[in-house]
Amino acid sequence: MLSIALYSNDSAFLSDFYRGLTAALEAAAGASCRVRRVPIQQTTLFDGGEEPDDLCIVDICDDPERGLEFAKTLGPGSRCEVMLVAPGPELAMAAYDADILAYFTAPADAARAARIVLRRFAQRLHPPGGQVSFPTDGGIQVLPVQRIVFLEYDDHRLILHDDRGRRQITRTMRASFGQIAAQLQADSRFVRTHAAFIVNIQHVERVERQRMVMDTGDRVPIAHGRRRAVRERFSAFFWQP
Repeated sequence: MLSIALYSNDSAFLSDFYRGLTAALEAAAGASCRVRRVPIQQTTLFDGGEEPDDLCIVDICDDPERGLEFAKTLGPGSRCEVMLVAPGPELAMAAYDADILAYFTAPADAARAARIVLRRFAQRLHPPGGQVSFPTDGGIQVLPVQRIVFLEYDDHRLILHDDRGRRQITRTMRASFGQIAAQLQADSRFVRTHAAFIVNIQHVERVERQRMVMDTGDRVPIAHGRRRAVRERFSAFFWQP
């Protein structure tokens, strides 16, 4: 269960943003998110108190200076991520210096906030499962699906890159890469980005025009003819329940 808290003195924000955020999250991740609202009086705003385990979305429109100071207390080293809602863009640099996950100007876009939450907590909201086995010169190897960062195909062999930075190479395979890709893409976590590459979306850190940057630092090419399909697959992963 992902725990999210909305902090604000604005009852309209606590009502409208809450409805928009919970609707988007439920559509994408079912009942795996718990969102609570914390209306606090100006005199006690941001005094701390109970913090959510995973994410605070803090509306600082009525007191940006104190709100930013509160956000800084949730900075590096804390398990809690922070999003800020501010009255204007003048605080943006200070917010990101405080290690803020995302910055919004009022009125905050709940749908955009949900997309960020779904990307940031993808592995929590899409529970890992399943294993793959593959023949190597050292015997049959078994690897949990969530450990695979990406696969590449070279000279009828698969090269599996895992989340520990290791490469494992299969024996020569009879199946074509297209057949292997079709089997893997039955799992929504995988997308074929190139004639010779398949990526685990859960390990994507950034999508650029011609490549994906993985959380291991590896860069995987996106073929020109696959850009649209990759974008659609990537978006669908975060939005479909």
